[in-house]
Amino acid sequence: MGRYLLWNPAKVASHSGSAETYDELLQTEEEQNCSWSSMITTDDIEAIVIAIQNECDVDICYKEIPL
Repeated sequence: MGRYLLWNPAKVASHSGSAETYDELLQTEEEQNCSWSSMITTDDIEAIVIAIQNECDVDICYKEIPL
């Protein structure tokens, strides 16, 4: 199983932030003192991302976070 951080860069941008990359996401969350990301544990991150993108019609970024 892997642990992943997922986020929607367009949603962050709509709230005056930038999150095209993981580093930008971390910087925006720190500057805005909030969280725009969700942590999940899965053995098939690609299936999760595809499901979210298909159901919600949004782009999702993710980064594996070491345990």
